[in-house]
Amino acid sequence: MLVFVHIEKTAGTTLKFIFRNTFGKGHCDSLKNKKNIFTREDLAYARKVFGTIRCISGHNLVEPTRNLDKKGLRFMTILREPVTRMASYYQDDCLRRNYHKSFEEWVTDESRHNMQVRQIAGEADPGKAIRLLKEQYSFVGLTERFEDSLRLLAISVPENLNLKYNRKLVTRDNTIKNNLLQNPVTRKLLEDTNQLDTELYNYVRDELFPERIREAGEQLGRVQIPEAYYRSNLTWNYQVSVGFNKFVYRQLLKRRGKP
Repeated sequence: MLVFVHIEKTAGTTLKFIFRNTFGKGHCDSLKNKKNIFTREDLAYARKVFGTIRCISGHNLVEPTRNLDKKGLRFMTILREPVTRMASYYQDDCLRRNYHKSFEEWVTDESRHNMQVRQIAGEADPGKAIRLLKEQYSFVGLTERFEDSLRLLAISVPENLNLKYNRKLVTRDNTIKNNLLQNPVTRKLLEDTNQLDTELYNYVRDELFPERIREAGEQLGRVQIPEAYYRSNLTWNYQVSVGFNKFVYRQLLKRRGKP
């Protein structure tokens, strides 16, 4: 089973689109249980509902190398330059979630600090996150090198993935993000609250990702990325995945939560 640790604003929704298109009903959206952390007990229940799960993804897959039974699981994630990622995260809260308070107030919430390290390691420990990515993750991609990451993903897993993708949640107006990055005061806040993420990201960008690219060798050049989908071209697999997760799995989870 593929386990995709989906970190906010890293192009993870586009990757999830690929998994839905590839696996259909075999893809589980872990966030449907509305819990902060998806556990092995949650996975056991999902297996009862889905039957065979070939891929699971979600924001609540926190330190899955400890919180899930590791047997038969392949861990994957994609990282993004932390300062830009956090600015994009605030912008997304404003535009899609109608957040109206200032960035200075928003950024005081420590749960938003160093999110990439904490989701992988389960704590604010970049050394642990680095070790887990190096030793236990089959795939680690970079948003800034998305198509190279897709090629690496294709040769990192045994499944034949449908790489024809539709870019998801792409913001047309980046004014909020750009203002945060260009303002020295807000940029320093972004940098100060993401120092651990920056340490992790720099390691992946400078060492782990290039190492995985070198190991892939000539295979990487043989992976073809098809032209992107438009919304009208969504596959049956994709629609089945969305429908089953929303109308079957989520509804059963609601009943399960009742006394």
